[in-house]
Amino acid sequence: MKPLTGISVNVVSIISYTPPTDQTCTHYHTTMTTVTVTTRAQILRHTAAFTSSVLSQSELRRRLIATLLRDTPFSDQKHLNLAADTLESAISFSSPALRFSSLSLAEKLLLPLPDFPLSSLLLSLIHALRNRPTESAVSLLRIFHSNASLARSEIAPA
Repeated sequence: MKPLTGISVNVVSIISYTPPTDQTCTHYHTTMTTVTVTTRAQILRHTAAFTSSVLSQSELRRRLIATLLRDTPFSDQKHLNLAADTLESAISFSSPALRFSSLSLAEKLLLPLPDFPLSSLLLSLIHALRNRPTESAVSLLRIFHSNASLARSEIAPA
């Protein structure tokens, strides 16, 4: 998965003003700053590619779940493990009714929990399976908000 990148835009900013020394000339010191602008469509495209990759690769999914589980208080690990197992069942079901039921149960298990990185990842995958790309992206990006260093190393490594 490529890191999130955007469009570069050059912005001129005035850094300092030097008062004129001889009443005929004014001096400004300027620098060029590059600002990256990432569009909503780019974020949705990148997060959809990531969730699709995680959903299609069971080994990657298991590794991420195990890694993010280590960052979870022990008292909440049972609920998260149950939600992860329920999500795994939903992924394996070919019946739309069983898949929908399992996804609903997994979501109900996660909603009362705080925003742990693992609960955010699982919700993101649930939303992706339900074809809710915006909710999936928001849930995935919560990991960056709650634990940026973990997200950079596990979700979007350079």
